[in-house]
Amino acid sequence: MTDSTPAPGGDLGTPALGKLLKTLAITLAAAAVVFVVVILPAEYGIDPTRIGGLLGLDRLYEAAAEPMAEAEEGLSAQMTGNRELRAETVTIEIGAKEQMEYKLQMIEGMTIVYSWRTNGGALYSDFHADPFNDLDDEPVRYAEEFDVTGGRGGLTAGYSGNHGWFWLNEGDSPVIIELDVRGFFTNMREIGRAPAGTEHLDSEAYE
Repeated sequence: MTDSTPAPGGDLGTPALGKLLKTLAITLAAAAVVFVVVILPAEYGIDPTRIGGLLGLDRLYEAAAEPMAEAEEGLSAQMTGNRELRAETVTIEIGAKEQMEYKLQMIEGMTIVYSWRTNGGALYSDFHADPFNDLDDEPVRYAEEFDVTGGRGGLTAGYSGNHGWFWLNEGDSPVIIELDVRGFFTNMREIGRAPAGTEHLDSEAYE
């Protein structure tokens, strides 16, 4: 007599696997329908079937998008603050045997490009910064040049403070400087001037 009982691991598992695959297919199809009909209109404002509009789901997207836009606008304003793009050109005269400082007030992260030139007279130039939080009261030097008639370059402020030039005219005739600055800075002005060799310039606190 022949034993017709299937061996373990045989065909008994085939119907169960088919049922599992069918259930999985139905679940995926239902999820796709929910995504297209409900999630796309409500979360992304996309309604390919127009059913989301009939159900009012598009209004959920509009209601969520409006405060988000307001928040982004407020954040943009907060980030820019006083960072208005500026362009200024000034003419500065330095007398014979005279020294002076001319500075820009910049917040950390602000960037400028600059150029300056004289009417022919040579100057000593010290391009540096005085950080607001510098407890040692020591300037940070960017560039030091002797007997120059101009310069150009760019700067991104690594810290908030006064950034600019100390110029010294050791000649016997006045020198005219034309300074052009473009970028982001909150103020720009002469700090002070004094006869050459004076230890401290005649200046007020720059706030």
